This record gives sequence, structure tokens and C-alpha cells, in this order.
Amino acid sequence: MLVAGRMRDGARWARIILAVGLGVLGTASMVVQPLGYLADGGSLSAALSRAGALDLVFGASRAVHVGAVLAAVALMFRPAANAYFRERP
Repeated sequence: MLVAGRMRDGARWARIILAVGLGVLGTASMVVQPLGYLADGGSLSAALSRAGALDLVFGASRAVHVGAVLAAVALMFRPAANAYFRERP
């Protein structure tokens, strides 16, 4: 919360910390388990065939979460955002 507030205030360091923390570590924490399953020889079709409704909802929410994080990180470095951070002391 502190870092997000500092980013809102225009602190460049906060933007970098959030990009690394959310973009790299946060995304990794969401994809390590599914990628590990696939790396161990698991099959996506087998996982989907035995998945229940709750599993499917959880998987969909995980995919939306990862997409939102990646979009947020990309938006933090758009030209308008760069201008915002340059304007701040």
C-alpha cells in the first residue's frame, strides 16, 4: 500500500518496485504451479477433463489475474505515464 501510494505521488522508484514485484514475482507465483505440472509431463487436456466447476473458475480467475497484472505493468510505462513521472519532483 505504501509503495502504491508513493507511485501515485510520482515516485519513480515506486514504479520500478511495483513493476518488478508485481510483474515478475507476482506473475511467477501465479504461473509456477501450472508450468511445473506441464513440465512434469502433465497434459492440459487431462487436467481439463478431470477439472470440476470450481477448478475451472479458479483457473479462469488466475488467467484473468495474470492478464491484468501484465496489462498494468505495460500501462505503467506508456508515454503518458512516463510524462507523469517526469513532472513529479
